[in-house]
Amino acid sequence: MFKKKLQSFFLSPQSSTEHSHKSPEEDIKTFSEDEIYQFLKDNIPDIENIFDRTGSVPVSEYIISTYTNGLPLFASNPTVQKHTINGLRFIFHKALTLPDKSRHGLLKRITDAYTACQMEQGRIIDSLYGQLSGRDKSLRDQLLSIVDIQKEQILNQIVNHRNPNAWQTSDDFPEQQVPHIQSSYCIAIGNQLGLRGVKSSQLDNFKTILTETQTNEIIEDFHQRFSFPDLLQTLVNDINQQDANAERLINRDSLTKWIGENKEALILSQHDIYYDEEKAILYNGKPNEENKYLPFINEAVARDLLFSVFLF
Repeated sequence: MFKKKLQSFFLSPQSSTEHSHKSPEEDIKTFSEDEIYQFLKDNIPDIENIFDRTGSVPVSEYIISTYTNGLPLFASNPTVQKHTINGLRFIFHKALTLPDKSRHGLLKRITDAYTACQMEQGRIIDSLYGQLSGRDKSLRDQLLSIVDIQKEQILNQIVNHRNPNAWQTSDDFPEQQVPHIQSSYCIAIGNQLGLRGVKSSQLDNFKTILTETQTNEIIEDFHQRFSFPDLLQTLVNDINQQDANAERLINRDSLTKWIGENKEALILSQHDIYYDEEKAILYNGKPNEENKYLPFINEAVARDLLFSVFLF
């Protein structure tokens, strides 16, 4: 019962995190062009040798341009353009606070995106912006950021499954390339399933219109691929990380605060978010000594938490 109700909610418009383009309320460090380049070089040592898809322009130039002016593709839509600029600026701002390995991975995703088309660049910026900004929002938003990641992965799986040769399609047929197919699929099913990126996908010059039959097939495939067990495991793994500098989607302080403030909305006790020695068999491991008073959950608690936050 829980699984079906939660899956129905997560694959519905009510779960969308694209309802607002407001920036997080915090002071954002603004980088100069020289600072952006140096920051990239410090974290991606071979940045000078990474070029755009034409092989003629260093990606650093385009990243700096987007940071300042946005993407030319979105010039006709000030709302999406502002969201993109704010997103990239927020990503660089947050990257300053991340451990070295996480910061490198984040900036690598950005530089890799700039070896592809503008649509891919905008999609990656939006995805990372959603993940990073969600950590500073409510527990509900943080949990939805985990759902967003799974939805993004499923969309990629479906695109690759239905279009196995798209990755090697030449620029002579851009509408048959992966980024533009993603846009077409996102437009067709995004609002119904609560996906991010619908507004920006609508600006894709090479999008195509799917038939009703194609749309229904993709929606059915999406529902089949959505894995509730995988979602629970991702949530458990995120909360149960033991490294103090671990990269987290769920802020443990937000979790304990929400539990304390929403006692009437719980189908679990306040103590359930902590490790229970008597139920050790339900856990995958146990907290370190220094973390024994911090949240450490199992899949049953993760399920009850999702139900309490979204459906109670």
